[in-house]
Amino acid sequence: MQTSPLYTARVTTPDGILDLPFRVTGEENALTLTLPAAEVPADFTEIALLPDLFTRRVGDAGNYVLPRSGSGAITHFNQKEDGTEEFDASFLPIIGLSEPEGGTLLIFEGMHLGGHFRLSLRDGAYSLCPVIKADYSTLFEDISIQLYFLTADQAGYPAMAALYRAYKLEQGHIRTMADKAAQRPLLHYLAESPEIRIRMGWKPAPPKVLSQTRENEPEMRVACTFDRVGELLDTLHARGLQKAEFCLVGWNKSGHDGRWPETFPVEPLLGGEEGLRRLIGKAQGYGYKMVCHTNSLDCYEIAEDFSEEITSKQKDGQSYTCGCWSGGQAYQLCPTKAMGYAKRDLPKIRDLGFAGSHYIDVISTVPPRDCHDPRHPVTHGECARLWNEVLAYASDLFGGISSEGTYDFTCGVLDYGLYSTFKLLSGLSPLEDDFIPLWQLCYHGILTYNPSADTVNYPIKTPAAAGL
Repeated sequence: MQTSPLYTARVTTPDGILDLPFRVTGEENALTLTLPAAEVPADFTEIALLPDLFTRRVGDAGNYVLPRSGSGAITHFNQKEDGTEEFDASFLPIIGLSEPEGGTLLIFEGMHLGGHFRLSLRDGAYSLCPVIKADYSTLFEDISIQLYFLTADQAGYPAMAALYRAYKLEQGHIRTMADKAAQRPLLHYLAESPEIRIRMGWKPAPPKVLSQTRENEPEMRVACTFDRVGELLDTLHARGLQKAEFCLVGWNKSGHDGRWPETFPVEPLLGGEEGLRRLIGKAQGYGYKMVCHTNSLDCYEIAEDFSEEITSKQKDGQSYTCGCWSGGQAYQLCPTKAMGYAKRDLPKIRDLGFAGSHYIDVISTVPPRDCHDPRHPVTHGECARLWNEVLAYASDLFGGISSEGTYDFTCGVLDYGLYSTFKLLSGLSPLEDDFIPLWQLCYHGILTYNPSADTVNYPIKTPAAAGL
């Protein structure tokens, strides 16, 4: 077992700061660093992992490689205003240091689902390291890191992405689409087909009523009925479109984000169940796939079976909120409850005739979340596992699975991500210098994906508004 003063975890407690050494194993250019959770003081407030390893001075040659802005970014060691940025590690748990003489790739493994990366510039010194903060996550597993030391010709971000991809493949965490398609021909179809989302109906968003009931529920706007979608299919087929997957958004009761987790009945104003079944039959007759949009994370007070008992709780016992949408104030459904609703509703949805890469909203575009309700506590790590189980269950049921984003912890299950980055050409922090396609180099060919949310609902966006 090797030791080095650089291979330490800096632990902050109410009594002060101490450095704990990692256990180091491996070869010269590939090391595994481990710190058992049992060795960390229970009253820690923060753990900075390898805080000195990537420290550099303004004017040094080279750059940091960062998994930021939904794709990636680089930071050169030039003069900037002092500042600190923290970003969630679960999107892509890697950082890199690229220098003329070589590079270092850090893969944050154990505890990355409850961790962050911290980028800082202070008094001419740059620093970059993983951090774990007690006010965000408990220490639910041992801390572990993989370090790879790269030669000068392999020190750039493309080689780092290729190395991480190879690592994930070797660990069995992901498979290439070509490999998966040997057992699932649907993936060939998806790779050759446009994904066409049709937003059919919704209540006002932002909502006019936050706490909605059956009595005060706002009226749903009908934008596109099932019969109107059928006319669109007729036109596309007549113009020679041979393959496509259509995803119906807002087909459920009260439309898009209407009453989750309440789903049924099929919205009558759109044509009801009879109209929907007729539409699905037409789509399949043309050789198209048709799926629908559901949600296993948000819940609203208006739902017939809503209660505070099903929501995830913060440390103070208050329910986590997650935005205000058409259904009003959205609360986070505890991951321990998600599978129950999935098993209640998804088979009924499948029975309507939907088949393809079923879409479950949100899960793959946010970090895993914990729950402090003593009736159903969940760590960040358990949350990721439970969400993936819901995705996998839906995939088995419908033949495939898609979701809103492409967070790393979901990429071993997903077939399609609605967008890999929210804004393609905006979102750099003051400490970052340029975008790089880091996520794309890691995961291209592992799943299909849309490049950004700029193309979602594009007809109501101008290029300027979309940032293009």
